[in-house]
Amino acid sequence: MLDLRARAEHYLGGPISPEEFERAEPYARRKLERINSREGTDHGGEYLAILVSEIVQSDRFSDYTLALSLQREIEKQVAENPICQACGKCGMRKDRPITETAPHISTIILPHARAKVKTEVQQ
Repeated sequence: MLDLRARAEHYLGGPISPEEFERAEPYARRKLERINSREGTDHGGEYLAILVSEIVQSDRFSDYTLALSLQREIEKQVAENPICQACGKCGMRKDRPITETAPHISTIILPHARAKVKTEVQQ
């Protein structure tokens, strides 16, 4: 019997987390059904494993590019607003380490960056 996750990991060349597999496997099954229906083929488990590995790889690249975009937006926001906009005194300044008393990056800069990334992705 085919262990789908193990075969997908083989094709990917590395481990696949349970969360990644749970997200990729249903999509890969739907994609395989569409391919078989459209082409009149009967690709089975090995091809399904290849599709799962491709979807995981694609999702990882997508997550990476979104994180990179978010990081760049954060750097831009910190450069433009070197003092925390939430309290004006917490010490979140450009070129200074963030102290434990400076959690405001998650409440001020990150939401703005996420919204900007979402807008850019939709365009």
